[in-house]
Amino acid sequence: MSTSLVVALLSILIATTVSAGDPTWSDSGPYILDCPDTGGLGTTMHWDEVWDLTQCDLTLSYTINMSGITQPHGLPSGPDEWEGCIDTCKDPSNYPNEYTLWAEVGLHGEGASDFNPGPFNVYQGNCGGWMVSESDDWVGFWDEGEFYGDGTETQDLDDKHSLQASGGRSELDYDVLCEDPDTVTSEPSPYDWYPGPKGAYGSWNNFGLWFDRDGVDQWQDDMWGNLGPGGVGSGDGLRYNTGGIYDIVITYHAIDDGLGVMCATVNGYPQGFYTSWVNGPPQDYPAGLSFKGDMKQMQVFAGIYASEVPEDWDYGHVILTDISVTGCLGVSDPLVLDFTYSPTTIYVGDTVQFIDTTHGGMSPYSYSWDFNGDGTLDSFNQNPIWTYYTPGQYEVTLTVTPFRCEPKNITKMLVVQIPPPMPEPLPGGETVGIEVYSANKLVIIAPWVTLLAAMVIGVIILIRRKAHK
Repeated sequence: MSTSLVVALLSILIATTVSAGDPTWSDSGPYILDCPDTGGLGTTMHWDEVWDLTQCDLTLSYTINMSGITQPHGLPSGPDEWEGCIDTCKDPSNYPNEYTLWAEVGLHGEGASDFNPGPFNVYQGNCGGWMVSESDDWVGFWDEGEFYGDGTETQDLDDKHSLQASGGRSELDYDVLCEDPDTVTSEPSPYDWYPGPKGAYGSWNNFGLWFDRDGVDQWQDDMWGNLGPGGVGSGDGLRYNTGGIYDIVITYHAIDDGLGVMCATVNGYPQGFYTSWVNGPPQDYPAGLSFKGDMKQMQVFAGIYASEVPEDWDYGHVILTDISVTGCLGVSDPLVLDFTYSPTTIYVGDTVQFIDTTHGGMSPYSYSWDFNGDGTLDSFNQNPIWTYYTPGQYEVTLTVTPFRCEPKNITKMLVVQIPPPMPEPLPGGETVGIEVYSANKLVIIAPWVTLLAAMVIGVIILIRRKAHK
């Protein structure tokens, strides 16, 4: 082999190695995700680039700053009053579960909604996978080694980051060991309130999901994973006293066109689960989560939601920066709905043929039709027929559900008319008429009009004859 050829091959190898680590796309931001004062859906967004996970694995990286959000609490407004109500201020009724804010960042199917895409509370979802970040702000303070606020050394200004494929699900759905991403393992749910199945590895005993924001959880300081250089992950110790700032990296892998898995690190730390407690690496580690979706057409999205906001409370906001993707760009082909019908001029009693012309998204599709706007589904065929017996305006709605991701619908207005009058018959049942064409339309002149014209002509002839005599 010649020297020049060796140099050329080495140059290609080095260039490929370097470029493989470079982001394919990046956006430094910042983007502010803000909650409305009344609760509900706040800021949402997505980026137009389409990514194809079947061509290569994808890595999504971003920084989320959660220092600007707080959860409602039942403590007095003055910190000097907290010590006197240790036993009452932390009553669970002061901290209902709905007083929670969720921020989502991840991948969803092209054209899907930018928060909780896909079905709600369904294992593996159907439209992508993301990281959901939330805050558990149990306000209190330390005094000479004792925590005041609820009387126990417990969570205070903690942030949680958990992979999710469907709104309403939890870390119980982790079902993949990241060293074997093509193997997904589930099991029946042991809880009546949690629809099964669930992941085989997910549990409440986890590592790399909860992070202390303000240093209140002092017991975490010397735990495994917070030991500085040489420890797990980045070794920077930022699982404790993080200040609410987190560098998140999610790696996506497609098993096939409709199923993928994701694994994540938060501040450099992978996530995992303990089967028995040790102050060391979890037994199931690192672990990830599977999700359904159209792996050929994914988009990066972000959104924020708070289900309920107490009066005069401001949850604040989170800030996203340094968003980047390393992966393979795909081809945009969103789900686009449409249909036609014939005849286009419809009279009472006509049978109308509807033709679906939907394209894009992930087939096969399922269909449902409402032909009269009453909310009742009248047909589940792709190209149905329907007969209208009453004149009026009708809303016709076609809903299409792709194999993966969210259903969409389209509505058109139809007008059903009363038929025009028919020609009148002559005595004896015969119909006689003169056919003429005007503006390409056939016009029937009724027989009695013909007779009347003949009579007028006859009268004119008689008058003229008398005039000549």
